[in-house]
Amino acid sequence: MRAVIRAGVVVQCCEVCALAGGAEVATRNGTLGEARLLLEQPGANHAAVALLTIMEAAKSCDPEAVEAVKVAERAARDVVVLRCRSPAEPGNRRAFLEAAEEAFGRPVDGDLRAKLLLAYHKIARITS
Repeated sequence: MRAVIRAGVVVQCCEVCALAGGAEVATRNGTLGEARLLLEQPGANHAAVALLTIMEAAKSCDPEAVEAVKVAERAARDVVVLRCRSPAEPGNRRAFLEAAEEAFGRPVDGDLRAKLLLAYHKIARITS
């Protein structure tokens, strides 16, 4: 249920970007619309691709869209965490990381791993 709510937040952020000059213009290549469609699909793998898409859009978006894109990125990250955490045993960090690696289709390391774990612990505190 929480993943559905967070996905809705991402969709709203994408719509805000569209109102602030169009998602196509704000991100120069329409990636927010693509991310929105991915988040409407079930599964952690769709959420992972959407997150990577939004992260890429954040690098090249217009200045007036930066804040909305960053909010969308945080919300998409929460969706990934919630979808990867569901099948995992609650509180099992290793199972979460394995599910995340499966969702991304590659090892999760560096900045992405740090951000995912931060979101994981934040969500664990909220839901326990």
